[in-house]
Amino acid sequence: MDAEQRIGLGPVYVVGTLGFDFGTEARREAYKRQMGPGKNPYDVMEMVAFLEERPHEARALLWTLNLDLTPIYTLRPVDGLYEELVTLLARQAVAATDDPEDPGLLVQVVEGVSSFLLPSSEEENADLRQFTGVERIAVAGTKTGETERLYSGQVVPVLRAHDLVGWEVLARSLKIAQANERQESGKDLAPAKRRAVAASVNGFLSQLGVDRNLGDTSPDRALNYGITSLLSDGVPERLSRGEELRATVAVEKNTAESDRDLWNVALEVSGQTQTDLRAYQRLVDVAVNPPAIRS
Repeated sequence: MDAEQRIGLGPVYVVGTLGFDFGTEARREAYKRQMGPGKNPYDVMEMVAFLEERPHEARALLWTLNLDLTPIYTLRPVDGLYEELVTLLARQAVAATDDPEDPGLLVQVVEGVSSFLLPSSEEENADLRQFTGVERIAVAGTKTGETERLYSGQVVPVLRAHDLVGWEVLARSLKIAQANERQESGKDLAPAKRRAVAASVNGFLSQLGVDRNLGDTSPDRALNYGITSLLSDGVPERLSRGEELRATVAVEKNTAESDRDLWNVALEVSGQTQTDLRAYQRLVDVAVNPPAIRS
């Protein structure tokens, strides 16, 4: 571990879920007053609706990145990213609201709260409204050495966030499954198949190991970035079949160029038989922030 990491500085690439905190009772009550009678400042969708109308109020919240339900960083984004935080918070809540038994429910939630989540074209809307959720948020940033005290009293380090990426794994997988179903049968995806795809995605994501690290060491940053890259290209096609899958992840230092901080990130995806095996790989350069894929 280098000196910057020891004193709480240095680059981070971390994956988790997004949250918000008020820090103090006075701040919480101020939001409650501004949101109006009957509004709950802890209700994510009500907060999103409020922040859409008054986007400048997003700056006064303490934005957190969580592993499971535990905040690990307070996010202090660069200018221009506060609106993106609100968007990602809404899309995360949309993913949690999605019900395979009732795809229309998600459309109602999105239409009722957050119009900017939807494509502008009516033709696109017909296919994509129910596929807007994100399961995780990947954040590139730098630890500042500062801390923030949350409402609970927990003290967490501040991360200066300058890049945000939402994981759209279920959305991508469902879109592929939908396209395949229409090509084969001319029909929409049945609720049972939606449930199968959702179960496949949820089970798969829990095996990747990205939600068990702080993203502040070279191998962890390589893992988090490499997996984020793989999940946006290639892997969703495999997940769209709705099968139970096993994931095996390996991260190794690339020694071919000793003067560069390069890491090989390998992901193997297997099904019920050994022959049903797919291997994916990324060469990740963590000398830059955010990391980059090298050929």
